[in-house]
Amino acid sequence: MNSRPYSPIQWILFGVVLLPSFYVFGQNTGVLYGLVVDKTNHDPLPHAVIRIAPLDTAVAADSNGAFRLHLPVGLYTVEASYLGYQSLVVHDVEVDNALPYELLLELLPKEHTLETVEVVADAYRRTAQTPLATHRMSALEIRSTPGAVMDISRMLKTQPGVVPVVSFGYFQIVRGGAAFENSFWVEDIKIPTLTHFTVQGASGGPQGAINALIMKGARLISGAFPVEYANALSSITHIQLRKGRKDRLGGSVFVGATDWGVTAEGPATDRSSFLLSLRQSFAQYALKAIGVPVLPTYYDAQYHHHFQLDPYNEVQIIATATYDRYRLGIYDDTSATYLYNIGYIPEGKQASYAVGIIYRHYLPKSSYTVSLSRNYFLNTAVKYRYNLVEPSNLLLDFHSREGENHFRFTYKAFPDNVEWGLGTQIYQQGLFTDNFRLFARSAQHIDTIDYNTQLGIWHYGLYGYYTYRFGEKLHLTLGLRMQGNTYSDKTRNPLEHISPKIALSLPLSSIWTLNATAGVYTQMPPPIMMGYRAKGSADFTNRGRLDYIRSPQAGLALEHHSARGYRVRIEGFYKAYRNYPVLLRDGISYANATADYVAIGDQEAESSGEGRAYGLEFEAKQKQRRNLFWSVNFSYVRSLFTNADGRLVPSSWDHRYFCHIVAGWQASSGWRYAMRWFYVGGAPYTPYDTLLSSYKTVWNVHFRGIPDYRRVNSRRLPAYHQLDVRIDRRWNFRKWSVSFYFDIQNVYRKAPPLIPYLTVRRDASGNPLPHPTDPKRYRIYIIDDFTSRPLPSIGLIISF
Repeated sequence: MNSRPYSPIQWILFGVVLLPSFYVFGQNTGVLYGLVVDKTNHDPLPHAVIRIAPLDTAVAADSNGAFRLHLPVGLYTVEASYLGYQSLVVHDVEVDNALPYELLLELLPKEHTLETVEVVADAYRRTAQTPLATHRMSALEIRSTPGAVMDISRMLKTQPGVVPVVSFGYFQIVRGGAAFENSFWVEDIKIPTLTHFTVQGASGGPQGAINALIMKGARLISGAFPVEYANALSSITHIQLRKGRKDRLGGSVFVGATDWGVTAEGPATDRSSFLLSLRQSFAQYALKAIGVPVLPTYYDAQYHHHFQLDPYNEVQIIATATYDRYRLGIYDDTSATYLYNIGYIPEGKQASYAVGIIYRHYLPKSSYTVSLSRNYFLNTAVKYRYNLVEPSNLLLDFHSREGENHFRFTYKAFPDNVEWGLGTQIYQQGLFTDNFRLFARSAQHIDTIDYNTQLGIWHYGLYGYYTYRFGEKLHLTLGLRMQGNTYSDKTRNPLEHISPKIALSLPLSSIWTLNATAGVYTQMPPPIMMGYRAKGSADFTNRGRLDYIRSPQAGLALEHHSARGYRVRIEGFYKAYRNYPVLLRDGISYANATADYVAIGDQEAESSGEGRAYGLEFEAKQKQRRNLFWSVNFSYVRSLFTNADGRLVPSSWDHRYFCHIVAGWQASSGWRYAMRWFYVGGAPYTPYDTLLSSYKTVWNVHFRGIPDYRRVNSRRLPAYHQLDVRIDRRWNFRKWSVSFYFDIQNVYRKAPPLIPYLTVRRDASGNPLPHPTDPKRYRIYIIDDFTSRPLPSIGLIISF
């Protein structure tokens, strides 16, 4: 008799059942070690006091500021204090026996007093430039938040101001801005995409591309951007990688519901360590078995090498890479949904990488950072009519490569009562595109996009800021950035693109702080738009039409947070947009361009649009305390942009309101239970031009409905809410540990509202039916593609 092999999920469940029987042989202690240093110059703070909660234990660092503790495995809060410095509290310190936990505790000097008065929670620590609109996520939160499934891109969508779910694709939408207004960094290295399967000219995809197991934490900045970051109007995501272990070689093996992978780490030399992650998907096999029309495959890798040359000099080498491929699953399926999807979705692949080196040097009361990096993004797609590979059936053949070479230098000084910094950024941006596609905007004529282009631009910028502390009360920061590039005469002169900024921080009492910022931020349109070349054009068609988008922004926040991990914040913001790209063929703002699978913006455009986004955010959050953790946030955001006719209309991301509730409990038995519930208002959408879409000449090119942009975003989807739950457990053994999680999204099977799609009626063989009164047209109808299914995910991580 032939026996059926066990699936990965069955092996995981089998292991979870057996693990408790081995638990008696476990070792229930782990190592916590690190350094306590001055944040400004990295001088060690000898004999600093380190307190461990909830053990109510205190120890002193040695004469070099170093400490090493053996603690029972578990979750701790660590506080470091030193005379003349602000005490620092770090939450979510997870000690286990497989991997030593390293902490670098950087304390800020306390002016005018030797007493340690103020206690700052690292999770909510602000900077002089960004006193508001900053959200920090610990590695534990990224790995264990329900619904995030160890994915930083999904974790971002639980933060205030970030839309939890959108009606098309997986775009990241922050404070009403479009998806291309976000920037992503790993340490000081810019990466081209945070996710697999992204849409070129936007951001966001179904799966994160950075392994959560190698992260130290992440920070989302949704306003008041530091002057050293350019080309971001809505958000900056900054990911910190942890260092590889220094005691011995180790690593992990993990299996999830959609992928598996390994990590390896350890000492490379006496003063350096490495950390490597490799992942591969296997979901395509399960998707094929159940008849899903699109079969995605992805791989990713990350590498971090850290050199601690001495206490004042460190070097980091960072590399990330992704490879994605998506194919159509061709089955004997004549359902309307299946035929619609394989009718228009292309096949293609994507690849990206980023590699760079960072050098930091600490001087007495100052420091500087130098970084060199390159990032690259490849995007290809092809589509044939009826998926028959013949030259006469070619509808789309797209090939694009983007690359950037970056140099950054930043110097920061910390004299008494003052902080100031200066820096420069120079980078080369390149684009090669070979683009062929058919499209129809009338029943009588089929148009063709057919061009290849090679674009090379130099970008240059200077920036600086100055912060003055008026005693221990008012902090005032003034910042300035100017930048330019060689794209056109409009963008060349940096004196014409000056971005001033001001930030204020005023403690109202010992527990409440009022923070305010105002500034101007700029961003160039995406390269896919800058490099577009119309038929017969000898130059880039949009070169004389595009300019820097200019966005004056302001924010005001009232905040309370404590060393116990508690935070309450209410913040209002306003963003205006000038010189926003308008797509001339479609007659819409680039903020409303959503309905494409490969790239957005490869058409004629001009910087004539305007817009505004404004809103209010409320957040209350408690880090884990007495085994309980929770957070509540609510956002009200309006987003409006002008189209080619100059009318200000709601953007495609004008959800208006959304909220999150997250709560969890750490049981004494070691099990961790958590839930997340979110609610999001309905998004506007553009109805179809049903008459135009029904013509055979039009349908046989697009194989889906054509939006009626004369009625852009005139309809709105219903609101949506969802419940996710998660269970975690870790078992510790002598020199290794096993972690298990079970995550279910959409527990009560709520159907998410998606933009309805237009399709043709078909006969029993799947062939489109002609219109009964007009032989030039097909019979068409609208389908509301609302599906309701829970999405379970299960994972096992073995660390050693």
